[in-house]
This record gives sequence, C-alpha cells and structure tokens, in this order.
Amino acid sequence: MQNQEITLDNTPIYSDFAEDEDFAELIEFYVSTINDKKEEIRTLFQSGDLQELKIKAHQMKGSAGGYGFSDLSELGGELEQACRSEEIVIVAEKVAAILRYLDRISL
Repeated sequence: MQNQEITLDNTPIYSDFAEDEDFAELIEFYVSTINDKKEEIRTLFQSGDLQELKIKAHQMKGSAGGYGFSDLSELGGELEQACRSEEIVIVAEKVAAILRYLDRISL
C-alpha cells in the first residue's frame, strides 16, 4: 500500500506546487495551519466524535489536493471512509497515518 510506505518514511513532504511562485503564499498559509489541523484531528479522535472527524477528513480530502498535497487528500478520503464504517481500529490507523504525514510537511 503506497500510503503506508509514505507514512513510515521521515523525509520532508513538499507541495506539488512548491516550485510555482504563484502558489508560494497559498502553500505557506496552508502549511502554517498544520499544527491546528493535527490538534483538531487528535482531539476529535480522542473524544470519539466520528461524525465531526468524518467532516474534518472530508474537508482535508478536498483542500489538501488543491494545495498540492495529493497523498494527504487520499489519506483524508480514507479516514472519511473509515469514520463512516465506524471501525475504530481502522479509524485509529488512518488518524495515525495522517498525523505522521502532517509532521513531514515542509515548505
């Protein structure tokens, strides 16, 4: 599975648009919100609020790709699906994968 390989790697992740000066400010903004995103995901998971976590995952799925983080978009979709199924073990795995991915995002 590609995402599992990605999340076990510690190399920095850059936006697909990192070389595009027209996107620099937008990417910088998105990256500046990473800590907030991690905290929201962690808090929602720990509280057991799968409905809100599903909404957050859906938002991530939509926004991450627009900022050039297509793998994060895919992970968001996987978390959204896991929340729908209410399989807590799978939800936990997807949350962990997203948090590891977010830790690696760099400018």
